[in-house]
Amino acid sequence: MAELWSDYTDALISDLDPDIKKKYGVALSELLSNPKDFADNENLSVTIGNIKEDVNSYIESQKQQALLREKNFNDMLERADSISQKISQRLSVTAKQNNVPLVKPVSIDRNSDNEEHIYVDSSDDSVIALAEKLAASSMMIADFTTEYNNFKIGEWYFSGHKNYTLSVYMPASNVMLLDTSKSELDTLLDAAAEFISG
Repeated sequence: MAELWSDYTDALISDLDPDIKKKYGVALSELLSNPKDFADNENLSVTIGNIKEDVNSYIESQKQQALLREKNFNDMLERADSISQKISQRLSVTAKQNNVPLVKPVSIDRNSDNEEHIYVDSSDDSVIALAEKLAASSMMIADFTTEYNNFKIGEWYFSGHKNYTLSVYMPASNVMLLDTSKSELDTLLDAAAEFISG
């Protein structure tokens, strides 16, 4: 099912499937992957609202448990945000000085086999010097910085003779994965309800 949703969401769906099927008579995985199979059941669009509430409640309880395990989660976000802001400011100045376009694209088709990926966890002088050097020698800089709860997690792609990606290191977090899965599932359930209601 990973083609319709992420692997992490797939694990959540597997956890939820038995309870959803028992309570509503429909497997969540089947509903999300084949809503057309349920098109003749117009009442199901109302049931999907209840399923969505149960899914969100389950994810929220998982998130609270993850927050207890990841006590330093906000500290990690604040650190990533601080580093991202400093690097971003220097890249902006360097790009302007060297007449290098700095863009925030929707996406770029990249050949990741041909690029170096550099992760940093500080914004000391050597990291800033690296960012400036990459910016000065690039044809274009693509800013793929993401935002999570008003914290920025920086990632920049430098296109040139050799392509580089500079990313602010953010440890894997179940809290962030749960939020991503919640968004995925909300979108899929809304789409299924819309399809079924016509």
